[in-house]
Amino acid sequence: MNPPSKPQIQTIAHRGRTKHPTSTNPRSSHYPENTLESFRAAAAAGCDAIETDLRVSRDGVIVLCHDRSLERVYGVKRFVDECSWEELQTLRTLQAPNVRMPRLVDFLALLCEPGWEGMWVVLDIK
Repeated sequence: MNPPSKPQIQTIAHRGRTKHPTSTNPRSSHYPENTLESFRAAAAAGCDAIETDLRVSRDGVIVLCHDRSLERVYGVKRFVDECSWEELQTLRTLQAPNVRMPRLVDFLALLCEPGWEGMWVVLDIK
C-alpha cells in the first residue's frame, strides 16, 4: 500500500455525533454520547472514525461510557464499576431519545453491518 501523495484530513466523531448540552445550534445532533444512535449519526454525517470510551461493569461486561459516574448521562448517582450489566441495561440516557448504554459487543455488531466498511475506531480504555 502506497502512502497518500497529500496529507488527508479525516474526521473523528468524539463519542459519536452528539450535541453539547448548552448548544443552541439547531444543526447539532441530538444524540446522547457513546450510544449506537450517535455512532449512526456520525456515519451518516460522513465521519471517517468513531472515538468511544470503554469501562467495565462489576461483572466484567465492557460497556461504552465516558464517565465513571452514571450521573451526568444517566441520572444515577452510582459508578459503572459498582453496577452489574443487569442493572446497567435498565438505564436510559437523560437526553432524548433516552436510549440504553451499549456494550462493546453491541458496537462491534454495528460495525459488522453493511455500510460500515472502512470506518475506523478509537477505543479509549478508562
